[in-house]
Amino acid sequence: MTGRASDAQVARRQAIIAAIVSGATYASIARQWGIGVKGAQHYARYLSAAEHEQRKRAKGSRPRRGSSPRRDAIVAAILRGDRFSDIGKRFGILENGARGYLRHLSDAQRAERKMIERARHPRRSDTTPRVPFRPIRDDAYAKMATAMPHWLSDASRDDALSDLYVAHLEGRLTDDIAGEAKRYASRTVAAFESKFGPRSLDERLFDDSAMTFGETLVDPAALEAFDYIFEEAR
Repeated sequence: MTGRASDAQVARRQAIIAAIVSGATYASIARQWGIGVKGAQHYARYLSAAEHEQRKRAKGSRPRRGSSPRRDAIVAAILRGDRFSDIGKRFGILENGARGYLRHLSDAQRAERKMIERARHPRRSDTTPRVPFRPIRDDAYAKMATAMPHWLSDASRDDALSDLYVAHLEGRLTDDIAGEAKRYASRTVAAFESKFGPRSLDERLFDDSAMTFGETLVDPAALEAFDYIFEEAR
């Protein structure tokens, strides 16, 4: 059998609840009433929904603890909307250090700073006109991208997919998207890379080119002979 709470216990509970609703920290309540922080948090279960909302509003309007002229100046600059890089230069701290002073703002002040940032950097969708057509959103492009072989490198896949889509726009494709994707993939590999290994240095750059891959390579050591000749001629 449990006895009823005494008047003193009821008054103590009401006082602690009033402190919680007023926005006081649990640590300060614990020190004042000689209970642990968890013990102070335990009293929050007696709060109604309206009292919880009241505590949130009280905490949001309460500035952070501690103050100094330097801190107040930095916080004031943040609330004015100054850039963090400019604040850092002015006070001799890094930009990230200036951002760290956000912790000294109340919730309401942080919301005010966010509004300033949003006004300074509006979302792209608010300022940039919409592009009426994007290939990646085209159903035909999506089908071609799905049909493109996965063994292609990223570069070759992009090239083959671009060529395939251009052919589609020009009406040069058949209804066999999978077959056309493989054909364009093979053509791209044949033109720019080998699926099975390195290309031969004796291979011509293009079908109608007289220059080979090897002729495009520069050997820095081959220039040492010319440097030696020029040095001897001096």
